Amino acid sequence: MIKDLPLVKLSVLRPFATELRKRGVDPEPVFENVGLSEKMSLDPEASVHVMVITQFVENAAEVAQDCYLAARVASHLNLDGWPTLADAEARAATVGDYLSIFVATANRIASSAEEFLHLDGATVTLGERRAFEPTVLPAQNDAFMVGLGLAILRRALHNHLDPSQMTVIVSDPKALPPEFDLMRPIKGDRMGFRLRFPSSWLATPFENATFDKAQNVEEDKDVPEFVRSFRQILRAHIGMGGLTASECAALPSMSQQKLKR
Repeated sequence: MIKDLPLVKLSVLRPFATELRKRGVDPEPVFENVGLSEKMSLDPEASVHVMVITQFVENAAEVAQDCYLAARVASHLNLDGWPTLADAEARAATVGDYLSIFVATANRIASSAEEFLHLDGATVTLGERRAFEPTVLPAQNDAFMVGLGLAILRRALHNHLDPSQMTVIVSDPKALPPEFDLMRPIKGDRMGFRLRFPSSWLATPFENATFDKAQNVEEDKDVPEFVRSFRQILRAHIGMGGLTASECAALPSMSQQKLKR
């Protein structure tokens, strides 16, 4: 890969093609619209300019008539066996180790953006900085990356993740579905997403993602992202005991009526 060009593996579009087809939409015209074919995305070595990827996912969301498409696709990703996570899962002793190794590995193979993990006192930020400013608003791209970042954090923290203690920054918060309201989305620039969370989480002992995997997969099967996130908030506060409905609603800063809905 040529390091001074902002290239992305074309295979990242496979989950989008799968999702479109699942919704009864033929993905081939979406590929053709950006000068590609679906067959090209099957080549694991093929790379294209990042703006081609950005335009594809924006077009895919428009064709699917779903402004939350990229975030939904990211939430359904299976991260088992991902090369950028394998080394981290083999060597990490803490969540901080896991994220640091992941960032270092990702930056060795990426040329379109630089992943980073910045510690600033009581908070830490996981995010990326693009190699150049996109000519179109990368709303879907950011939503996908936030969903992927959240999935990686959930894989590292398991039941210790509390979305109500997080903040998400993207170029267009409207591309994030309502369940991300727990993380108080903020509008940022076009240069990349950011996820902020308590730095104390970095000291959490890392347990390999294979632990209790079968049970967790069954538990979260077809569960909406909001329900999954809310479960994790409750798990983080389970030691309080005797939580009332109003107290549960207060944890993600919601009204009891909104939580009931």
